[in-house]
Parts: sequence; structure tokens; C-alpha cells
Amino acid sequence: MPDQRTIFPLGDIGVIVTEWARRFPAEPALIDPDGATTWAELDARVGAYSARLGAMSVGARVVLHLPQASRSVALVLACARAGIDAVLVSSLYPESRAHDARDNAAAHSVLTLEGNEIVAVGAREPPCESPPAQGREPRVGVLTSGSTGPPKCALHTWSSLEIAVKRSPRREGKRWLLCYPLSHIAALQVMTQCLINRSPLVIPADSSPTTAASAIMKEAVQCLSSTPTFMRQLLHGAPPRFWATAALEQIILGGEMVDDRILGALREVAPATRITHVYATPELGPVIVVGDGREGFDPALLDGQRLKVEGGELFVRRSAASMQGYVGHVDATTVEWWPTGDLVSVEDGRARVRGRTHDIINVGGFKVSPAEVEAVLREIDGVRDVCVVAHPSSLAGNLVKAIVAVAPDADRGQVRGAALALCRARLPAHTHPRVFEFVDRLATTITNKQDRGSVEDGR
Repeated sequence: MPDQRTIFPLGDIGVIVTEWARRFPAEPALIDPDGATTWAELDARVGAYSARLGAMSVGARVVLHLPQASRSVALVLACARAGIDAVLVSSLYPESRAHDARDNAAAHSVLTLEGNEIVAVGAREPPCESPPAQGREPRVGVLTSGSTGPPKCALHTWSSLEIAVKRSPRREGKRWLLCYPLSHIAALQVMTQCLINRSPLVIPADSSPTTAASAIMKEAVQCLSSTPTFMRQLLHGAPPRFWATAALEQIILGGEMVDDRILGALREVAPATRITHVYATPELGPVIVVGDGREGFDPALLDGQRLKVEGGELFVRRSAASMQGYVGHVDATTVEWWPTGDLVSVEDGRARVRGRTHDIINVGGFKVSPAEVEAVLREIDGVRDVCVVAHPSSLAGNLVKAIVAVAPDADRGQVRGAALALCRARLPAHTHPRVFEFVDRLATTITNKQDRGSVEDGR
């Protein structure tokens, strides 16, 4: 077997699929509600899809509108094998998002899957005559969230995605649950992890905590990567005795701020499980991995070599795991330091992310980080999760509003009183919530993050 760093000549990740198919043909590679796909079956499907793409003359770049299913993984790998750039859009998003991505990414076609068949659902006219470029590693396009403007398409190579993955015999065969849409950078990292280490990838029917818990139990899942928001839902929504009987060996949290409360809750229900949290972005890939069980990270990492803080914002130096650039925008290979939009401070010997620059609420000239208020409110009994947003005010410009998801048996009046008392004891007056809204469950994005934008007052 070739060394990990030479597995993918010109990004041909299909090489390792073929290798596993040759050596372990009957072992499962992918598992979804339709059943298991073996390595031999996956390799055959990748080959068939690759040939079909060639016959369709789709050009050098396509947008894939991907169902959350095993066959979509095969289509992504087929593009790599055929030398085609693939911009990924989950079918959890409407088709219009895929068409917008086609236009913005200068792609020729939008392809999807109907059953096992590749179907073009949007193609430019005239038909494409440009074949994939020879001698260039095909790229994978990942859309940014669009929280600060229209989504951009960050281009990675399979080689850059591979950088963050460790190949080890002890990792082989570990079953991973996919808790992200297939178009998400974290999903690509999990997919690459599974491909390199011959690990079955389990794709549930949907992303609800009940479905996830069922898939974990049914398929004996050992590893999962998810957002803290999803994990809080799983902590509260999993059936009785789930944590006592699940075979989880590793949990990775990412995509949002990770606080001591969620880490402590997981240690309590899964004391034997290895729990880490990862700081990553669509542009930069994984940047920081924390395995000491504590919120934040070692400030020694802010040494100006790979990480630094300027004006309170975290900057990351480009690495081999970084994107090549945005389609139609900047070439990332010419930019040394990237602003992340995350606010970081060092207190009590720990560097902590304090929120996002674009989430800051201006209250009468004072700046409020919603994440800091949320962390305090989550400590209150009966609070399952909380989202803090701006509430328009004619006097102060904005006030702080707390949208609180509470347990069914919680007394909302008592929760409000406890919230105000705790905020008075722990936070400056301008950060105190003046408006409360109680809900059974917070709104979340398709990527299982807080959907702050959809609940912000005035939107």
C-alpha cells in the first residue's frame, strides 16, 4: 500500500477505493437507509459514474446537487477520477442554490442523482465542448455559509483535504456517523478520514437527534463529528439508556464555539469516550485540535508562526491544508494571513473564542458578544439551549434579546428570574437580556448550527 502522502497522484482519491476494493471487496464502505455498499460495489459505481460523466461532456467543472446518500459519495469520487472540478451543494438546499453556484463558479452543468442515474438539471447553452484539463489535480468546491454576504466557493484539492487525516491501523474499520450535509467541509473531512482508514461511513436518513441515535445503535457507530448545537439536541433527545449502550469511542465537536458546559455534559454521560474539539473553516481546513477536555486552547499557539491575534481577531497563516482560493475572487496562494472573523482573548492562561465579528450587538455604543451571554444562560437549570440576538430599541439602538429553548417541565418565569440574577452576578449591565422569548427548540441551519440570522429581530 502506498504511503499516506502519496496515495492520490493528481488528486485521484479513487486510487485508494480501488485498493480497498481489491483487498477487502466484501467489507462495507458506505451505509445508508438503503443498506450497505461494499468497497467492491463502491469502486464499480465510481467507475461507472466516471465513464458516464465522460459521455455526457460536462466540461472541466460541474455543480453537484447531492442527495444525502451513499451514491452521492460515489459521484463526488467519480468527478475526481474523471479529472473534473466538483462544486458541492447538498440537496438539503433548494435547487436554486445549485444554479446560483453554477453561475458564480463558472461551471457548465448542475448534476444530481435520480436513483442511481446522473441527471443534468441545469446546463448552459451551447453544450460544453471543453474537456477536463489534463495534468492538473481536480478540485472540490465548498460554499461558505454566506452569513456576511453571498456564499463564496472555496476551492480545495483532495491533497489539501488529506493533510488533516492521520492514517493508522487503530483507526481502520471504525464506523463514522455523518452529521453534516455532504457539501460541508466537515463532511469532506469525515469522508476523507473514512476513505484513508478503510472505515465505513454511516449516512442517516436525516439529521434529527432521534434518527442519529437510532443509526448509532443499529450500525454500532464508534465515531461521530458534529456541531455543539447538534450534540446538545442529542443529549436531550436521545432515547433512555442510549449513552449507556452506545459504542461511541470518539466525539469531535466543531463548527461553533465549544464551552466547558457541553464538554462536561459529554464527560458525564460518556466517560470512556475520547472527546475533542476542532477549530476549522471552509477556507483553511482544520486549524486547531484540542484534546485536553477544556474550553478554548493553549495561548502558546498564538506565537505568530501559524496563529496570531490582531485587533482581537484571530488570523491564520496559510498552510498546505488551506484552499487554493475563491472561484472568481482572490487566489489564496498569494495571501499569507487570513482573517477568520472570530474574536479571541486570553484570560486565566487560556485562549478562548468570544464570538464572531459580524454577530456583535451594539447596545448604546457598547459591544456585546452574543456567545458570551449564551454561555452564561446555558448554566441555568431547565435551559436546553439559547440564542442571543439584537432587539431594536429607539433609545439604545439595540437591546439584548435571549431566545431560550427550555425543557418541557421548566417554569419559564423561574428560568427568566434565574437568568436575570445570574447575568447581574456575572456580566456587565449592557449585556443583560432585556427581552426573552421561550421556545421548545431553537432554529438551526442545514449544517446543524444556530440559525441566528433567521430569528434576529427585524429580519
